[in-house]
Amino acid sequence: MKLIKSIAVATVFTAASTAAQAEDLVFLTGSQGGTWFPMGAAMSSQITERQPDLSIQVRPGASLSNVVAVETGQAQLALGSSISTVDAINGVGSFDTAVTNVCNIAKLYQFIVQAVAVDMEMDSLADFEGRAMSVNPRGNASEVTAQMVLGTFGVTYDDLSKVNFASMSDQANMMKDGQVDGFIQTTTVPAGVVMDIAASRDVKLLPIPEENVAQLTAQNAGFRPYVIPAGSYPFQEEDIPTAAFGTHIMTGCDQNEELIYNITKDLAETMSEVAVAVAALKNVDVAQMAEDIGVPLHPGAERYYREVGVLQ
Repeated sequence: MKLIKSIAVATVFTAASTAAQAEDLVFLTGSQGGTWFPMGAAMSSQITERQPDLSIQVRPGASLSNVVAVETGQAQLALGSSISTVDAINGVGSFDTAVTNVCNIAKLYQFIVQAVAVDMEMDSLADFEGRAMSVNPRGNASEVTAQMVLGTFGVTYDDLSKVNFASMSDQANMMKDGQVDGFIQTTTVPAGVVMDIAASRDVKLLPIPEENVAQLTAQNAGFRPYVIPAGSYPFQEEDIPTAAFGTHIMTGCDQNEELIYNITKDLAETMSEVAVAVAALKNVDVAQMAEDIGVPLHPGAERYYREVGVLQ
């Protein structure tokens, strides 16, 4: 079954083979060096502490391929972006075929699109034409978003002098070493990877104006305007307009209702502890977890949210 266009998903799952029992779960997150991997580890730690009969293998992943892994049963839990999962359910964008076995457990926090340059002569994303850029590996929502954002400025990968597909940590090293002029990431604010680069290089955030965000929203309704407040980074003196979309945790719709009910309950009741490791979650409460993102709730998650009164 071919679900994703031009993405070799098999390699993502070599280490993350199908869990044989419900008590032995695979949890796909994001690339090492990003926010998702430690977030998944922190969540898994809280869940297994409360449910010692569960074993959760936390693995690297990517937003698009994580959806396929859940759909095909190769992962029982996964992190994803709302824009990618909605595309998958509708069988559009990067997906040839609509998925039918992907359900939402909880909305988490917003992804903020951050265009960062170390070439201080750049003032616009249009200035990437003829310059070098790094992006996340193909199959990652950040990489897809980078293409979409560049497109609103009339720039494609073909217009760049070079494009490197790499993990966040490798991209940071490329920026520090001057191998690339900048990147587009979708992550939290402030982003550790940006702070890391700024510790050794002059950097600047490039704006995504309202008219460009409108173009993104026309392509995928999950995008929203966002402003990175001045002072979010030590080098940032002005507000920077950009775009944002949601992140969430998903599971197979066919997963055991009681299992997902208990996982949802554990996440809701320990979110403040998880937020100690992942600051992006510090303001996430059970009402936000239950918000509609265009992905059907798993019956176990829905039952929990109704019990605590955040769903009617």
